[in-house]
Amino acid sequence: MRDELTRKRRTDAEDNRRRLVAVAHTAFARHGPDLPVREIARRAGLAPATVHRHFPSRDDLLAA
Repeated sequence: MRDELTRKRRTDAEDNRRRLVAVAHTAFARHGPDLPVREIARRAGLAPATVHRHFPSRDDLLAA
């Protein structure tokens, strides 16, 4: 069996993920789950690609 390497996330990546979850929580509570992911990214001050890097689908973001 091949050993898999595990990486610890960079601190800034963890900070971005936490910020996205906090912003999404507030925004989805206020505007509903259909709010565009691009808007979540804008409110968090991040690029949409950063959202998709952490949460490949809307369901992943909603679950977080």
